[in-house]
Amino acid sequence: MEEQIKIIIADSNTELGKNCAKAFESFGADVVMCEKDGKRVLAKIKSEKPDIVLADVFMPNLDIFGVLNKVNTMTEFEKPLVMAMSSFDNEALEKEMMDAGASYYFLKPFDIGNMTKFVMNFSKHKLRNYKTLKPKATDKNILELQITEVLHKAGIPVHIKGYQYLREAIMLTVNDSEMLNAVTKRLYPTVAEIFGTTDSRVERAIRHAITVAWERNNPDTLNRHFGYCLYNDNEKPTNSEFIAMVSDSLKLNLR
Repeated sequence: MEEQIKIIIADSNTELGKNCAKAFESFGADVVMCEKDGKRVLAKIKSEKPDIVLADVFMPNLDIFGVLNKVNTMTEFEKPLVMAMSSFDNEALEKEMMDAGASYYFLKPFDIGNMTKFVMNFSKHKLRNYKTLKPKATDKNILELQITEVLHKAGIPVHIKGYQYLREAIMLTVNDSEMLNAVTKRLYPTVAEIFGTTDSRVERAIRHAITVAWERNNPDTLNRHFGYCLYNDNEKPTNSEFIAMVSDSLKLNLR
């Protein structure tokens, strides 16, 4: 029987929060409602031990950064995936949240149906792939931070779609190296399923992200950051080459 996903929604007093709850329940999720208050959210996380937390960036008593900081220090149970919502469209804020450990950022207003489907697909995949891995690969937070650092050093902006797709693709290949032997047949389709898009869009977005990094930076500078020849003066790596090189580097670090 498929494991039921538990989600805390920190928006119990608005129509948006109530409609989100109904949508998640229609997908079979166990929904726990909470007031839009950072300290209450933390208390609920400790008592309910959810898989997902959906909360506003700005909340009374403790904002999303305070919540993420506390969640990142929790060791007594599996850390939830924290997804942030805001009506404030700011790339620097989004980047700061992702750096702090947020799993995703939703800009309001959003389509509740699409958001719910995305979160369910995203979280089910995470639970399926990360809760049963071997110890050296299970420290999800360390691995995600390392991937984030690599992508930032490469100069890939957090707000472009290719950033999220690349992040997920690298995570998948670190945990399953066979993915690299079937990039078009397994890797792109898996990432596409998680994000509710198509294989071709994933491929194009990743190619665009790598192109942006290559055009923004001096190859020598990037190679010094990575410690090996990721880029040369004449050509940028292909999608699979980039993913393979970053994955191999991260595997060495995990050892």
